[in-house]
Order: sequence, then C-alpha cells, then structure tokens
Amino acid sequence: MEPKDLSPYIEAISKNYLYPKTPKVISTFEDLTLSLLRYLVDFLSSLHIRVPYPTHENIMTIYMMLVIFVLATIAISAMVFVLIKSVKQTKSIVASRKPVDANLEPLLDSAAWLSVAQELASEKNFRSACRAIFLASLLTLDEKSIAEFTPALSNYEYLYKLSRHKDLQAKVRDLAYKVDSFWFGHEEAAANDFQLCLSLHQTICRRAEDVLERRLQNGQ
Repeated sequence: MEPKDLSPYIEAISKNYLYPKTPKVISTFEDLTLSLLRYLVDFLSSLHIRVPYPTHENIMTIYMMLVIFVLATIAISAMVFVLIKSVKQTKSIVASRKPVDANLEPLLDSAAWLSVAQELASEKNFRSACRAIFLASLLTLDEKSIAEFTPALSNYEYLYKLSRHKDLQAKVRDLAYKVDSFWFGHEEAAANDFQLCLSLHQTICRRAEDVLERRLQNGQ
C-alpha cells in the first residue's frame, strides 16, 4: 500500500503561518526610529552618558526605548521652562525693589513724596511706595518744625527726637518698623501694607497738628 500524499494538507496548513508583508510606510517608520535611536545612543555615549541598548533589535523593545526618550525630553523641557520662569520672576522682584533715586530725597517735600508713593503703588511697587510714605512723614515733621529732616539719622535717632511727644512717637515707630520689615527684611509688601502705611502717615499728620496746636496754646 502506497503512503498517502500529505503535501496538499501540509501546504494548506503552512499558509496559515505566512505573515502578511509589512506595509512600506510602517517599515520606513521603523527604520527611521532605529536610526534615530542609534544616533541618540551614540551621541549620549560621546558625552559619557551610557544608555543600555538591546542586543537584539526587537521592535517592541525599540518602541519602549523611544517612549522613554520622548518622556525624558518632555521632563527636561518642563524643568528648563520652570527654571527660566523662576529666573524671570526673580529678576522682576529685584527690579521692583529698586529704590527711588536717593538724589531726589533732599529735593522733594512731604506732598511730593506722597505723590511719588501713590505713583509707585499704582505700579504695584508697594515696597518703595511704603518707603516713600515714611519719607513723607519725616518731612512733615520737619515742615512743622517738630523734628528736622536729616537723611543721615537712623530711625532710633528720629524716635529719640520725638521723646517729648509720646503719641506721635508711637505712630512714627509703628510706621518705621513696618517699612523696615520690607526694606531690610525678607517680607514682601502688598496693597494692604501700603494702605496701612498710608493710614499711619495720616495719623502722624494729625498728631503733628496736635503738637503745633499745643505749642501755640502754650505760647499764648
């Protein structure tokens, strides 16, 4: 009995193991991906940055490496963006802390410094605005002949000059300490701080008027 010819069955079964040909677009993309990854690995190696590369270029492994490179690029870009933004914010803060030209200080009276303070506040430079209010207060005391304005004097020396006027001295001390916390400390001035300094200045002006009134009464 001759053996049965099984070749038709084998041929039929073998057709099930024939994989369809990869489309040209996909194969081209895979080739470009492999070339890009090899280039990146070689470039990093030239920088003495070792990146593990698979011995066998399995396409799924290659895709995983590509995803890792893309995620790393996004993470680095985000870090650079945050760093640049932080530097810009720091420069902005430093610029906002630029003091008013010291050469103008002897040339302005209390009303002028108050106007400067309002202008600085409109620019949201509350730190310099609060300092301008303090200068306006000191010049108010000078203009009312209560305490002579001397730029070289410290706040302590100004407060000593006001030792005879306790109520006025207390408000000047409050304003001086508030401004010093911005000017020499690490606190950031805000709009409500400017309003507080302005309110203290107005109180200082009223109490300076009270001092003048008492002086006139005693003189009479």
